[in-house]
Amino acid sequence: RGVWSDLHLLIQTMFQILVFFSLIPFFFNTTIALSISIIASLVGLFILGALKTLVVKQNPWKLGLESIIVGGIAMIITYYIGSLFVVTV
Repeated sequence: RGVWSDLHLLIQTMFQILVFFSLIPFFFNTTIALSISIIASLVGLFILGALKTLVVKQNPWKLGLESIIVGGIAMIITYYIGSLFVVTV
């Protein structure tokens, strides 16, 4: 295994851990679960973006904010696509 596979494993593992943190609020009956999840997701995206500096050697703040912007746009699009489907539980 080389450095690239180790970095890939690190980033993949961090992604899975951070995704889990964004799901935790939904295990509790709270009215602010969505807000907490969004904040946790944005923080996670920033961390993953900053981790990219291990590979591309750029400013971690720039890459973190870039990840927030791209991920935030994806979150908004996904939310609105999901709102097109009426689901009752």
